[in-house]
Amino acid sequence: MARKLALSLRTSVLLVVAAGLLVPAILVLPFAIDRVRHESDERIERQLDQYASILELGAREPLWSLSPQAVSPLVEALLNNPDVVSISIVDATAGPLMTIDRVRPGSKVRYVQRSVSYRQRDLGTVRIGMTGDSVRAEQAHRVWVLLVLTLVQLSLAAVLIFLFLRRRLVQPLERLGLAADRLASGELRHPVPQGGEDEIGRLAARMEGTRRELLQLFAELQTAREELEARVTLRTHDLAAANREQAALLERLRGAQAQLVQSEKLAALGSLVAGIAHELNTPIGNCLMAASTLEDQRRDFVRETEQGLRRSQLNTFLHGVGDATQSLVRNLQRAADLVVSFKQVAVDQTSSQRRRFDLQEIAHEIEVTLAPSFRKSRCRFVNAVPASLRFDSFPGPLGQVITNLATNAITHGLQDHAAGEFRLDAQALGASRVRLVCSDNGQGIPAEHLPRIFDPFFTTRLGTGGSGLGLHIAYNIVTGILGGTISVESTPGQGARFVLDLPLEAPHSEEESRELQA
Repeated sequence: MARKLALSLRTSVLLVVAAGLLVPAILVLPFAIDRVRHESDERIERQLDQYASILELGAREPLWSLSPQAVSPLVEALLNNPDVVSISIVDATAGPLMTIDRVRPGSKVRYVQRSVSYRQRDLGTVRIGMTGDSVRAEQAHRVWVLLVLTLVQLSLAAVLIFLFLRRRLVQPLERLGLAADRLASGELRHPVPQGGEDEIGRLAARMEGTRRELLQLFAELQTAREELEARVTLRTHDLAAANREQAALLERLRGAQAQLVQSEKLAALGSLVAGIAHELNTPIGNCLMAASTLEDQRRDFVRETEQGLRRSQLNTFLHGVGDATQSLVRNLQRAADLVVSFKQVAVDQTSSQRRRFDLQEIAHEIEVTLAPSFRKSRCRFVNAVPASLRFDSFPGPLGQVITNLATNAITHGLQDHAAGEFRLDAQALGASRVRLVCSDNGQGIPAEHLPRIFDPFFTTRLGTGGSGLGLHIAYNIVTGILGGTISVESTPGQGARFVLDLPLEAPHSEEESRELQA
C-alpha cells in the first residue's frame, strides 16, 4: 500500500513538474518561432535592398559608357552569395546590357528593381533576385539550437525539482507509510522516523505521539485484561462451587421428591387399606352376628334334644341354620371379593409388573376399591369402559393413574357438589392405541392453572390435604412407563376432562428388549 502510494505520488509529482515546465514553453514557442521568421524576413529584405543599392551605384558608369565589362566584377561579387540567383541590367536605349539567371525550379525568389539615373538622366534599370535560403537555414539552425537548449533546460529543471521533491516529500512519505503500516499491524516497538520542522515533520511527530499513546493504552488494556482474567477465574471458581452446591441441592431435592412420591403412593395405598377395612367391617360384622345367632340356636337345640326332640323344633333349627349359613356365605363372599380386589390392586401398584389384562377389569377393581371414598363424598363412580380392550402393559401404574385422577376429582372438583360424578370412558384408536377419558362434572379448573396442572408440588389446597404430586405422578407414569400422552381440558363450572392416549402394548425397557432378543 505504501509502495503503491509512493509510486503514485512520484508519478504525480513528475507529471506536475513536466506540465509546469512544458506548458509555458509550448505556449511561448510559437511566438518565438514567429519572431525568428519575422527577423529572417526582415534580414532578407534588408540584404536584398542593400544588394540592389550596390548594384544601382555600380551600374551607373557601365550604363553611361555602355561597357558591360565594367560592372562584371561587381556582379561576380554579388553572385558569390548563393542566395543571389538573378541579376539583370537593362539600358534605357540599347536594351539588356547583362542578364544572369540561376533560379532553380520551385524556389521562392524575391525581386527588387531600381532605376539608374546619372546627371538628371535616366540611364536604365537594374533588377536583383534573392531566395534567402541561407538566411532561413541559419535561422532554422538557431531555432533548433534554441529548442535543444530549452529541452535541456527543462530536463535539468525537471530532474532537479523531481529529486528535490523526492527527497523532501516522497521519501519522507514512504517512511511515514511504512511506519503507519507497522502501527496498523500492531508493531509499536519501532519509533516513527522524525523529519524537519515542515508539515511532514509535524505529521511524523503526531504519529509518534499516537504510537506512544497506543503503547500506553495497550499497557492499560493488558493490565485490565489480567485483572479481568483474575476476576473471571475467581468468578469461575465461585460459580463452580455454586454449581456443585446446586447439584448437591438438586440431588437432595430429587431424593426428597422421590420420597414424597413414594409417600404419596403409600398414602394412597393407606387410604385404600382404610377404605377396604371399612368395607370389610360390614360383611365381617354380619358374619359374626350370623355365627353368634347360629351358636345360640345350636345351644338351644342341644338343650331341647336332652328334653326330647320334636319335629317342629328340628325344622325350626334347620331353618335357622340355613338362614345363618346363607348369610355367612353371602357376607364371606362379599369380603373375599373385596380382599381379592384389594390384593390385586395393591400388588399391581407396588410391584409394577408387566402382564396382559383387560381394561374393564382394572376399572372395575378400582371402582370397588374406591367405593368407600365415593360413598363418603356422596359422589358416583361411573365405569363406562367397554370389554375386550386387551392391554400388554402395566396395570399397577395405570390403576394408580386412574386412582390419582379419581382422588383429585373428589378432592378438588366434586367437593361440596351435589350429584357429583366421575366417569371412565374408553375407545379404540385403530388397532394399536386406546383413548381413555377420565371426566367429572365438578367445578372445573381455572384457565390460569391449566398450564401448570402437571407441575410438581402445584396445588390449590396446600396445607389442607393437597401435596401437589398426584397429577405430576400421573403425568410421569403416562408419558414414561406406559408410553402414552395425557392432556387436560376444562371450563370453569363444567368439570374437567383428562384424555389419555395409550398404546395397547407398552414400550419395552432395555432389559425386556434384551430378554426378548435372547
